Amino acid sequence: MNEASPSALDIGELAAEFPGWTIELVQDSPLWRASRDMAPPLAIAANSLAELRALLDEADRLDCRRTTNALAVLREYGVIAQPCGQAVVAEPPGGVRRTIVAGRGLYEWTSGVLIGLVGDVSEAAERVLRGLRES
Repeated sequence: MNEASPSALDIGELAAEFPGWTIELVQDSPLWRASRDMAPPLAIAANSLAELRALLDEADRLDCRRTTNALAVLREYGVIAQPCGQAVVAEPPGGVRRTIVAGRGLYEWTSGVLIGLVGDVSEAAERVLRGLRES
């Protein structure tokens, strides 16, 4: 990305990197803004594209920590589910321990296989349970 001459391409790249966020370059200071309607609603502003990326990255880390705690719902199915930062270690009774990571609005196995959106915990939990049964 080119800080000297920001473009629609810069905005598009940042929006693709942080799904669910609306990225804008505005006329007044701070120039760069990002907002989202999903829970919890949030607006972020920065003076540079690099600053905005850093703030969005931090918001993503916080969201992921919150959403990994939500996967504790797996315990209702007898799974030992231990949140640890942006990850959850899940172990079914007598089964293989697997790790789920959250980032950029998605849950994935550490192998990189997509589980689902962090915004849909019940669907992600069902997919995790299926994955644990299959391993």
